[in-house]
Amino acid sequence: MAAVAEHPPCERRLGPALELWRAAWRQALAVSAAPATVWVSLGVVALLLLVVTLPLVGVAAADSRMAAVFSSDEELIADGARRMVSMHTLTYAFYYYPPFFMELTYGATWFLKTVGVPLQAAAVIGPRVVAALAYVLGAVGVGGLGRRLSGSLTVGLVAALLFATVPELFRFAILAHPDTLQAALLVLGTWALVVYLEAGGRRALIAAAAAAGLAFMTKYAGAFLVPVVGLAIGWRLYRDRRPEPAPGALGRAFLRDSGVAALAFVLAGIAGGLDLVRDVAPYWRYIKFHSDYSRFGNLVRETASPLHWLELLAGEQVAGRTTTLAFALGLFALAGFAWQLRRSRPPAAVAIAGGTPASGAAYVLIALYVALYLGFLFWRARLFEARYLIPVSGLFEVAAVGLMWAATARLRARAVRALMRGALVVAFGLALVPRGPALAAIVRERLSHTDHPCLAVGGWLVDHVPRDTAIVYDMYTYVPVGFRNVAGTWGLQRQLLDARRAAVVITNDSIRSRYRADIDPGDWHDGAANFVAARAAYDDLEHGRLDDFERVAEFPRCAHTRIYVSPRLATRLGP
Repeated sequence: MAAVAEHPPCERRLGPALELWRAAWRQALAVSAAPATVWVSLGVVALLLLVVTLPLVGVAAADSRMAAVFSSDEELIADGARRMVSMHTLTYAFYYYPPFFMELTYGATWFLKTVGVPLQAAAVIGPRVVAALAYVLGAVGVGGLGRRLSGSLTVGLVAALLFATVPELFRFAILAHPDTLQAALLVLGTWALVVYLEAGGRRALIAAAAAAGLAFMTKYAGAFLVPVVGLAIGWRLYRDRRPEPAPGALGRAFLRDSGVAALAFVLAGIAGGLDLVRDVAPYWRYIKFHSDYSRFGNLVRETASPLHWLELLAGEQVAGRTTTLAFALGLFALAGFAWQLRRSRPPAAVAIAGGTPASGAAYVLIALYVALYLGFLFWRARLFEARYLIPVSGLFEVAAVGLMWAATARLRARAVRALMRGALVVAFGLALVPRGPALAAIVRERLSHTDHPCLAVGGWLVDHVPRDTAIVYDMYTYVPVGFRNVAGTWGLQRQLLDARRAAVVITNDSIRSRYRADIDPGDWHDGAANFVAARAAYDDLEHGRLDDFERVAEFPRCAHTRIYVSPRLATRLGP
């Protein structure tokens, strides 16, 4: 007697209506799985992000000094881009970041200058365009990776939107900064690694290693992808081994493929870091400087627990949700990783339900990358800033959404499974709601730069001060580029005033307030002597004891910026 298929009671009662719904659902899944649909959907996401970001990159971009009012890194990068284009060189004369972002910036700045944008503005807009395009590329990569791992376009789109709306990421998408490019390269490298896990072949492996090399030459986080690539090679070779391999065959194959990956990493790194290859010494010095600085803390010795990194990861600037919802999402992801390890024999040797044959291994490798990066932050970094978590945000979102989607595959009743997946989409959609105000605030802040109160400082200088006047100013002050005899400072020093023969001194509370703080000078990042000297210089200036400098202008709406003039040269100033 033939066995009769059993159906849940709810399905037997719904009858033909449920069959029609199932047929429509299967058709929708077939359409969503078509390659053309996937790429069109991701293209729409990219277009929307371009429409939002590109109009913002030209705001307050007249010159690098204007950009410096809001980001000191932008001034460095814009000055480097201007130098590269005007001198036709790949040397940008500062070594805070590796060269790949600056190489792309060179191309973008040169193109803008060629089409008629003044070089001063092109040097600001060019690197911002690179950052914005990298942000869009990263979002598309997250969407494609999520879809590839899960087999679901819905997972890809949800992950892409979660990634694109991370407030800290969006902030850097409209700044001249390499963080978005690094994040995009890490995501694309992981995507290539998933293709390698699925199908093997050298091309995908070379692409993954090359992306890691370029990420390393963007901001060094690509180094954490290297051991992940090595483990992927080992897993792939072990899975595809012959029933009775020759002695040492697996070891030789591992060394061969690892050599190919290492060569791709090195060659891509050379191509993306030509200036570093030319002279590695200054970059090495800054690697050590940043390592020591990040271990010390931001300005003052940091004593907070390393667990603060988890608070930042779950906070509004990275996860973009309320703290409770963000932590819940993180716990869901970790639970998903543990579930995969428990269900796989050996771990990750089978697909997660609904995903590709290699999706289990990919999720484990993603978890490993996140653990390596966070472990490094726990061990070494005390510079608690949300931007240092951008390198894990994309892969974190992919894993969280994909694993939760895969968990619903264990539900037998199709109607219940569909209902739960719909609830997941709604839950992740609700997680986007708190991000709206944060993203809107970033946009408003950028648009306000066109008539920002701090720009009035530059106007006053143009109206009253000769262009050749020696000026010493606190960073985040707008001193137009027409003034060449200038020096910015992170803390006023009397020796600097004497060395520059300063006639004008400009202070603001963004810098000055650091030296009013009631802290132990021994905890200051530049040392106790520098802290005490800067505090004394500010006190003497404000009380008229510093070479009789006289305060002639004040701008309360611009961080209480104050302009002081030396009587020795006052006769050269305008009325």
